[in-house]
Amino acid sequence: MTQPDSSDATSPGAVTALVVEDERQLLDEMVEDMEDQGYRVLASEDGEQALAFLDEQHPDIIISDIKMPKMDGYELQRRIREDHPHLSSVPFVFLSSYATSQEIITGKKSGADDYITKPINYEHFYATIETRLREVRRITSPYNAQIEEARQQIRDLKESEDAFIERAESQLRTPLTGIIGYTEALLADLFGPIENATQRTYLEMIQRNARDLLERVPQIGTLARLGRTDAQRVETEAVSPRPLVNEVIDRCQYHMQQRDVSAKLDLDRAEPVHADAEKLEEALFHTIFCALGAAEESAALIITARAAVDGTGTLAIAVSPARDDMSDLPDRLEKIVGANASELAGRETEAIALFQARALVELQGGRYQAGFERSTRTLHFSIELPSDSDGETGQPLRAAS
Repeated sequence: MTQPDSSDATSPGAVTALVVEDERQLLDEMVEDMEDQGYRVLASEDGEQALAFLDEQHPDIIISDIKMPKMDGYELQRRIREDHPHLSSVPFVFLSSYATSQEIITGKKSGADDYITKPINYEHFYATIETRLREVRRITSPYNAQIEEARQQIRDLKESEDAFIERAESQLRTPLTGIIGYTEALLADLFGPIENATQRTYLEMIQRNARDLLERVPQIGTLARLGRTDAQRVETEAVSPRPLVNEVIDRCQYHMQQRDVSAKLDLDRAEPVHADAEKLEEALFHTIFCALGAAEESAALIITARAAVDGTGTLAIAVSPARDDMSDLPDRLEKIVGANASELAGRETEAIALFQARALVELQGGRYQAGFERSTRTLHFSIELPSDSDGETGQPLRAAS
C-alpha cells in the first residue's frame, strides 16, 4: 500500500478525518487501516452521530457514505455547510457502491469535492485524501500569516485587558485592606480606648462596609471576562463538590459571623460531577454570597447534595429565613439575563451575583435555578451538572452505536 507523504500538514499524523459509514464491518475496516497509516479517525455510523461530533471536533476532511438510515449523505453535507460555516473549507468526499453520472452531478451540485467507490481501493483512497488536503492548503496558505498576526493581536489585547483588570482589582483591594486593618487596630484600643460609643459604632460600620466591598472586588473581573471567548472555555473533569463547598464557606466566614448565620451541610450523598472546578467554585461563591446578603439575622444556610437523577448531580443551597424584600430576587435575576456588562452597572449586587453564578453554571452545560418559598421565607437555589459517577471524563472518538 502507498505510504502517504509525512512532510507537511497533509501527512496522516496531522490529519483528523470524520468517517461516516452505516455498514459496521466496512467502518471498522476503514478505521483500522487509516489509524495504521497515522490518521486520527472520528468514526460514526450515521449522520446524526456525525453532527454531534462537530459540536466539539474540527475534522480536516469528511468522508461519508451516501445511502444511510436516519440521514443520508446529501442531507448530512447540507446540514454541515449550513450549520457549521467554520467547516466550509473542509473537503467533503462521498463513498458510494456505484456512482452513476446523475449521482455524481447531484453530489457536485450539493458541494461534494470528490467520490470514492466501493469496494475501496486504498491506494486511490489515500491519494484522493492527500489531493484534497493539498488543495485546501494551497488556497489557505497565503492567508495563514495574516490569520496568525490577527491571533497574536487578540492575544496581546487579552493580556492587556487581564493586566488592566488585575491592576484595577489591586488598586481597590489595597486601600480597602488598609481601612480594615486601621479600623481593627482602633477597635482593639491599640491607640488608646474609644470612650465614645457613637464613634465605635461608626468604626464598626466603616469596617463592615469595607469588608463587604472587598468581597465584591472579584466580581469586577468575573463580569469583565464573562463575555470573552477564552472565558467561555471550560476544562471539565470529575469534581467532588464537598471540598469546593468547604472552601467557599471558609471564604464567606466573615459575612456569616456578621449576620450570625449558621451553616448546615448535608454532603454525604455528594457524587462527582462533570465540571470545571474553578468555574463551579466561583458559581458557588456568588450564590452563597447572595444568600448571605438576603439572610435575616441568625438565619440558617443549608447546602445539600442530592443523589444523581437521570445522569445529573444537584447542589441545593437555601437560606431561611430570608428578608421579605428578597422575595422577588429570582424575578430580578430573569430580568437581567442576557444583559451586557454596561447594562448591569446599575443593578442590585445580589442580582448581579446570581447572574454571574448562572452564567458560570450554564457555561459548563449545567442548569441554574432560583426561587422563593413565601410560606417559610426560604430563598433557594439549585445547581445541576452532569454526574461523573461512571468515571468517564472524556468523549470517545467512536460514536456509540
